[in-house]
Amino acid sequence: MAVLTTIPYREPPMLTNPTKLGNVSRAKTEAETPSRREFLRRAAVAVAAASATPSVAAGGSRAATELRIRSGTQDAPRLRTAHSWWALTGLPRGGPEWSMEEKFHKVKEAGFDGIEMWVEPRDEDHVRRLIDETGLYLATGFHPNSREDFRKCLTQARRLKAEYIFVHPGNPWMSDEEAVELVSDGYKMAYDLGVPMTLETHRGTVTENPYRAMRLAERIPQLRLTGDLSHYGVGEELGGAPAAVMIERWSPLLDRIDTMQTRITNGEQVQLDVGDGSGRLAQNWVELWAEVLRRWRRRARLGDWFPFATELGPPPYSILDLNGNELSDRWAQSLVMKKLIRQSWEKSTG
Repeated sequence: MAVLTTIPYREPPMLTNPTKLGNVSRAKTEAETPSRREFLRRAAVAVAAASATPSVAAGGSRAATELRIRSGTQDAPRLRTAHSWWALTGLPRGGPEWSMEEKFHKVKEAGFDGIEMWVEPRDEDHVRRLIDETGLYLATGFHPNSREDFRKCLTQARRLKAEYIFVHPGNPWMSDEEAVELVSDGYKMAYDLGVPMTLETHRGTVTENPYRAMRLAERIPQLRLTGDLSHYGVGEELGGAPAAVMIERWSPLLDRIDTMQTRITNGEQVQLDVGDGSGRLAQNWVELWAEVLRRWRRRARLGDWFPFATELGPPPYSILDLNGNELSDRWAQSLVMKKLIRQSWEKSTG
């Protein structure tokens, strides 16, 4: 189970000019809206200020702590890989689907360290037994839309001894105020229960696009992310761009990523087969991931570890032919992704 280090919890400050669509004139909106470059500068300053928060004396309440994904040791910061449970749906290609036991053991035998999954209540005992049996670490996911949803998913994560939880909160139609209230309430519960929590960068949620995620980051200093950046690559039709372009666009958010998931997009399709991973597109994403890991290394402490999961979704994420067959072998590609994760970690040392 993750352990805690102390750092003050801060209530989210109010935005200087909160967006009120429909209540302001077009001229006023344009006058108050900063340029993209200025917005990125402000966001970066906010990230730096949050990172510089001084620590408090040990012995404070859990509600006043920062949650870190840690081993509880004094080992050097390290990488640990996981496989998405959802990404195992329908595998293996061309044969009967593996059972739950087979999936856990296949993941372990392939050299992964953990598994990320949304656990149904009826499966909790089974999952916990397989985690103990295989030695994999467990991370859980959830889509909370209310305070009660957060209570359910966080108490389940604690009950299952999950190392962290990644959430897809709310929806993109929520106002800034509604999103901040929902996420802030979730973090208060996470601190109280001692469960490290990240928000996944994901379409259809309050982090649907980089702008919305940066707005949240301005008001929630403790916001941490699971970077599934393929969503932003598709949203901005940017996935085929050089890594430097993606890094510049998303820079303030990269400093808040504490876990990542792999999927490589060309900016049009969310998930592509990248062959052996040596092509330009895949290597652009390796460079992007390496920059995220490089920034994490700079702020990591002894005992911290970085979870990086392969997550290649089943249909309709994966592309099908006219007969409904997947064009790609997702299991084989998962192993390629694992290799690319290792490449990005090695590049991050430079």
